[in-house]
Amino acid sequence: MNGQTIAYLRVSTIDQKLDRQEALKQGADKVFEEKASAATRDRPQLEAMLGHVREGDHIKVWSIDRLA
Repeated sequence: MNGQTIAYLRVSTIDQKLDRQEALKQGADKVFEEKASAATRDRPQLEAMLGHVREGDHIKVWSIDRLA
């Protein structure tokens, strides 16, 4: 079964831009973008992505520290 490709883009502060991670959007079926520190548990787009993803989907992130 082929799943969707999901992109999760995150930067740590509101002042930062997601530009470096834009390439992740290429070929993605769904994109979640967030401006939030990894130090906080308040990450609504991460929660939304986790609620959206299904078995067989592929998640693309810039680096593992962007995810968690």
